[in-house]
Amino acid sequence: MNVGKGIALESRSLESWGVKEDRYPRGECFFLRRKLGNLRVLLRGYLALQLAAWLLVAVSVLFWITYWVDRGWGVPVGARKFLAIVLTGGVLAWGLWSWGRSIFRRLRLPQLALLLERVNPHLDELLVTAAELVNDLSDGPSKANPYRQAFVRQTLREAENRIVGLRVAGVVRFGPLIRQTLAAALCVGVVILYMLYAPDEVSVWAARWLRLEDRPWPLRTGIVLEGFYDGKLVVPKGQPVEIAAAVDLSMPWVPRVLKLRLEDPSGLRRELWMFREGVVVDGPFQRHLVRLSDLFDVTTVSLAGGDFRVSGLTVIPRDPPGIRRLEARCRFPDYLRRSEEILSSASLLRVPEGTHVQIRIVPSRPVIIVRVGVDENIKEYCPAEWRKIRTMGEQLEAIFREFLRNGKREDLAPRLGKVFQQLEHGSTDLLRVAGLLSKRGTNADSKPGQSDQESTTAHSENPSDTSPPANLVRQAKSLLLKLQEQLGHPPGSEPISAWQIGQQFREFLKIWESLSREIGESLAYEEFSYDLGPVLKPRELRIWLTDVDGIGTVHPIPISVTPVRDQPPKLNVELQGVGPAVTPEARLHLVGNVEDDHGLARIEVLLATVAEGAGEPREGVPTFLVEFPNPVAQHSLDSSVDLAPLGLSPGTKLRLQIRAFDWCDLRDQPNKGESPSWSLDVVTPEQLRLLLEKREILLRQQLDQIITELEELHRFLQETAGNMITRSENLVPGGLEAQDSKTPGDQQSAKAEVGQGRQSKTPSQFPGSFVKRAVSRAEEQITKSDHEVRAVRSGIRQIRQELVQNRVDDASWVERLGTRGGHT
Repeated sequence: MNVGKGIALESRSLESWGVKEDRYPRGECFFLRRKLGNLRVLLRGYLALQLAAWLLVAVSVLFWITYWVDRGWGVPVGARKFLAIVLTGGVLAWGLWSWGRSIFRRLRLPQLALLLERVNPHLDELLVTAAELVNDLSDGPSKANPYRQAFVRQTLREAENRIVGLRVAGVVRFGPLIRQTLAAALCVGVVILYMLYAPDEVSVWAARWLRLEDRPWPLRTGIVLEGFYDGKLVVPKGQPVEIAAAVDLSMPWVPRVLKLRLEDPSGLRRELWMFREGVVVDGPFQRHLVRLSDLFDVTTVSLAGGDFRVSGLTVIPRDPPGIRRLEARCRFPDYLRRSEEILSSASLLRVPEGTHVQIRIVPSRPVIIVRVGVDENIKEYCPAEWRKIRTMGEQLEAIFREFLRNGKREDLAPRLGKVFQQLEHGSTDLLRVAGLLSKRGTNADSKPGQSDQESTTAHSENPSDTSPPANLVRQAKSLLLKLQEQLGHPPGSEPISAWQIGQQFREFLKIWESLSREIGESLAYEEFSYDLGPVLKPRELRIWLTDVDGIGTVHPIPISVTPVRDQPPKLNVELQGVGPAVTPEARLHLVGNVEDDHGLARIEVLLATVAEGAGEPREGVPTFLVEFPNPVAQHSLDSSVDLAPLGLSPGTKLRLQIRAFDWCDLRDQPNKGESPSWSLDVVTPEQLRLLLEKREILLRQQLDQIITELEELHRFLQETAGNMITRSENLVPGGLEAQDSKTPGDQQSAKAEVGQGRQSKTPSQFPGSFVKRAVSRAEEQITKSDHEVRAVRSGIRQIRQELVQNRVDDASWVERLGTRGGHT
């Protein structure tokens, strides 16, 4: 077609072309629109199926990830909420971003036509042209000339003719979609099969991740831990600790070892392995054990084995209770006349003999058991109410540990039945105790070893049913009944596993431990008193203290109470002015000191006579010298005993002894102190005068001897003085002057001769040495004479006193002896 022909065409009339001038009928392109619309639906359906397949795969993968993570580590509720929101939002965002934009994108007809032409090249871009023309006509009425309308109609007709029988499904490849759908079906099928295989597991997952409930996972490993009933284990500080766990061998997953993780307050972590104890047993449980040592700080413990996990356990090392204050309430014997005293003492206490001692102990923290050992006897004190709970708890724990070792559940039910009967009989007492504790609060003032029976009786009519101990008792009873029913295996119910029995037993022990702790803390002793009674011999006390947690003293706390024996009085008394012989009229003068540690009661003198020719003295008659109405620690004795009333005859012998008594009434007789006994001969006054005269003559001779020795000393000193004068004349001044007149050489030779002469003389030849010897001799003689003179004077005074005490009537002699003694 050339330009001229074109001009000719345009100049021709519309009628010659058979074209009517009107709007283009849209219905003529319906087939084209439907074909391209089908392609649009196909593309969007393809993308939607792809999105669904990938979402199913993602959901399946998330199911397995959340399942195994939560199954293995137990994700908390808060973390599950966070992860659920994050994972769901991430998957939806990824799906919408990857496929949502393509699915909801606007696909125009030219774009769809272009996709068909790429797959069908024989269309020669006719379909794209037709699609663009249809897209332009769909915008509104056309104002083009009639020739263009004819051209558009012709083009559309030709395009529709060409797409007749054309399949739009060839635009897409269904292979990837089929593979993705199969993968999604496989993932979903695996999940469905697992749901059919383990519906309980999937239901727990749905409850935990879809409903966000705190429902526990069904475990394939059964582990029963010994101890830690309330999550805590209180142990003695620094002492070895055993942690034991029993693994149920009937569970699907039986671990060979258990892992124990420890963490101290500083953040230091360590792991220990709990190995099997002994050989593999035939019972349902295998015990695993680990020993810990050197625990001094609070340690957090977690246990893992198989799919079993338990965390939040705490080991609390605690020092054993000690004594914060130790006092002794002493009530002394009446004869001491001392008021009651409270002595602060340590482990050694010394008290007077016979003192009534009551030991008062204030422990470092409240204790529930106090054991007191006195000598070989040991007695235990604890509240009677708590003792019942403790005994029942020990029985329950013994049953529990025996079950973990042998696993005989047939013996468990009857034994638990007996415990339930005890609990049923004792529940009234426990409720009464609960009511008492709710009103009293503490047992700080109660006496050890005694229950508050009067108070309990007073409040037994209206026990408190809402107090914590009462609630715990009811929980224990209901849990014990439930456990008995499950052990009985009712018809139509599945048998309960050994692990579940152990766990329910732990719950029961947890309630019982809480009950024991609550009642124990209310009844614990904040102070303790023990009455020793009168202490008459050394007593050795041994104290063991145990708190509510069962932490007790390893070694006993010793307390030694030693009585201080009341000593007999001490006498230091002598006879003054009396010799070995006395007259019947003599007066015996006693002088000295008498003392006692706790006070004197009386002092007496015992006189006994021995007849001439008799071997043993007659029984003496005591005579009171001094009697004290009140105890006196010390007394200066100055008393006389008159022999005249005794009517003694000359020739007899008299024995005299002083005795002192204290106030001690602990024995049959008070303590007695005795002085040495004196033996005296009873003579006539004339015989006594002769004896005294002989003694006076001897004293005179001794005095004359002293005078003679002093006179000799006087002559010796005079001779010594004369010799000194003679020897000093040898050293004259002329000799010195003669030496000075000599020459220096002669002087030196003269000095040498003098030195040699001095060296040749003995020390006794020097004047100074001679004088020293004389003076030393004089001093010795004077000292000796002085002592002898004093002895003579004392003897003369003694003779004079004996004359006076024996009442010998010789005034001139007494006066002469007094004068002589004074001059001496």
